[in-house]
Amino acid sequence: MKVQATVTFLFILGFMVSVSLSISPCSSVKTCEECVGKDSWFGLGKCRWCRRDNECHAAGAILTNDCKRSENIITDKSLCNVPLNKYDPNLSHKMLLLSSATYDNNDPQECLDNCMPLSHVKILRVVTKQCGSGDQCSAYVGVSDVEKAIVLSFRGTVDGDQVWHQIVSVLLDPKQSFQGGGKVQRYWKNAFEEVWYCLKSGFSQAR
Repeated sequence: MKVQATVTFLFILGFMVSVSLSISPCSSVKTCEECVGKDSWFGLGKCRWCRRDNECHAAGAILTNDCKRSENIITDKSLCNVPLNKYDPNLSHKMLLLSSATYDNNDPQECLDNCMPLSHVKILRVVTKQCGSGDQCSAYVGVSDVEKAIVLSFRGTVDGDQVWHQIVSVLLDPKQSFQGGGKVQRYWKNAFEEVWYCLKSGFSQAR
């Protein structure tokens, strides 16, 4: 009985908190531009605009906000006019095939020709560099006139040793600022910079 009473109390408390958040100063706002950057209850967090229901929500209103955390617009008003991306299974399948070619150390072009024959993706440059602790990081840049697209694909983790090096880096190394904003783990930033330094000329050629 005590456990049941505790669960009931927590449920009611959570419901009351959610309702309180849903009628916060954010709920009266009708536009994204007005919502973004506005203080939520008592200055605890910021209001956030959800592009799924086109409504302004308080920080923490997880029961009334249809958007995932990454989908909310909280500080950058320039995103207000950017439509919310929708999942495209066909596009996702193409991305899987394009990324899988980076794991072919012998002939990634042959891999693409076999798995995407109609797209006619032509690899312009493949770069493989040491990216720390003896790990090899690789990427390629290519172009498809059929898809009217430039392809830039980076290889992921290849073995247990690399996984271990990444875990150690995440635990011991602080995040670093990344161009364009935000912070990333040092391991992946270094890997990107090592590969991109040699890859960007191929990217310029593709453009």
